[in-house]
Amino acid sequence: MSIWDIVKGVGSYVVSEGEKNVERVNKEVARKNKEEAVRRLNRENEKAKNSPGMSYEEKKQSEERKRHYKEIINESNEYLKNGNSSRGSASSRAVKSGSQSPSSDGNETANRKRTTDREYAGKALPSNKKPKDFQIKEYIPLKEAITMANSEPGVYVLMLGNRKMKCGRAAYSLGVKWRLTQYYNLNYDARAQKGDYWSITPDNRDDVYVSWQCCPAKVCEELEYKLFKKYGKGQWALRAPQTCMTDDWQLLI
Repeated sequence: MSIWDIVKGVGSYVVSEGEKNVERVNKEVARKNKEEAVRRLNRENEKAKNSPGMSYEEKKQSEERKRHYKEIINESNEYLKNGNSSRGSASSRAVKSGSQSPSSDGNETANRKRTTDREYAGKALPSNKKPKDFQIKEYIPLKEAITMANSEPGVYVLMLGNRKMKCGRAAYSLGVKWRLTQYYNLNYDARAQKGDYWSITPDNRDDVYVSWQCCPAKVCEELEYKLFKKYGKGQWALRAPQTCMTDDWQLLI
C-alpha cells in the first residue's frame, strides 16, 4: 500500500464523517420543525373550535395555514425516514417551505401552486404591534439562528464574516426561522437542492452570520427595500427591489 492509498483512505473517512454530521444536524432541525408545525396546527384547530363566528375570509386563511402545517409535518416525516437519500425530491425537503409536497392524506399533489410571499402578505391579518415589539437580533451565527429565530414573518441580512452578502424577506407563515433553516440545510433554491451551491455551501455555512427583524407580513416588502437601500445588493442576491410605495415601518437592523 502506497502513501497515496493511505491519504485517500483518510480523506474518504473524513468526508464520510462530515456527511454524517450534516445529516444529524438536518434531522434534528427537521424534528424541531415538525414539533413546531404540530404545535401550530393544534393551536389553529383549537382556535377554529372556539371561534364558531369566524368570517368566511378568516376560515379560508385558517384552512390555508392548516394545510401548510400538514405539508411541513409530512415533509419532515419523510426527511426523518429517508434523510438525503433522494436529494431534490420531497423526501429531502423536510425544511423546505411551500414546494410540491405530500398532502394531508399522504398523496402527492403534483400541480399545487406555491403561495408567494406577496400573496401570503396580502392575506395576512393586521397587527397592532410596534416595530420594537417584534424579535430583533443582530450578527448571530446561522447555525444558532435556526433555533433562536421566531417563526414570524420578517427580513434578514446574511453576512460572511463582516461582508453583507444578501438581504431578503420571509413573509410566509413560519417566517424567518423557516427561511434561515432552509439556508443552513442548503435547501435555499432548486439548484442548491441538486447540490449546486452558489451562495451558502457546506464549507462556509458555519461562517455565515445573520441579522433579522421580525415584523407583520404586510411590511416585509417595505423593509426588504430599505435593507437594499442601506446595504446594497450583495454578492449572493439575484434580484433587488427597485421601488417601494410605502414608508410605514422602522428598519432596526
